[in-house]
Amino acid sequence: MGTGPGAVALLLADMGHCVIGLDRSEEMLKKARENAKRLGLPVDFKQGDAESIPFECGSFDVVVSRNVLWTLPNPIVALSEWKRVLRPGGTLVVMDGNWYINLNGSLKNRIWRSSALFWISIIEKRNALHRRGEPDWRRKLPMTFRKRPEYDIELLNELGFTDINFRIIDRRRFGLAEYLKYGYYGDTFIISAQNERLDKT
Repeated sequence: MGTGPGAVALLLADMGHCVIGLDRSEEMLKKARENAKRLGLPVDFKQGDAESIPFECGSFDVVVSRNVLWTLPNPIVALSEWKRVLRPGGTLVVMDGNWYINLNGSLKNRIWRSSALFWISIIEKRNALHRRGEPDWRRKLPMTFRKRPEYDIELLNELGFTDINFRIIDRRRFGLAEYLKYGYYGDTFIISAQNERLDKT
């Protein structure tokens, strides 16, 4: 879901899975198809909305999203749709983070963020300093200031997912440079959950 340039879809295809990548942006899908062609991997990239998926109920064994749920205006609708297209007993995997909850937090975080923009500009050789203010649309999204993954787990429970597990991914694992650049956001996480089975005996 929200495949973008196809990084996760292509990784899964390389592992031998049959993969469909869904994204609203035709420009992103164009990049994803170019990447698939360059790598020689058979991924079927389709245009579609993560909140209104153009597939029948129970079409997939696994639904995966990475850094997508926080961008959606109706996350509960999206999760309902992802559940709908999962087969009974299928698995949902959500990778995401607390991207903006820490932006206006402690003085330490505000100082860290300012210095991070400087380091990003040097290390990634691009001007990140214009990112001082966040666009209004980000502040209006339902997930922006929610405590996660707790809120995600609450939604998954509401929708009837079972066997919900999560793991916090400490940003320091990715090295000092990555931690200096993006550590002020807080840690990322991965959640897995099962679609309830039809036969619960």
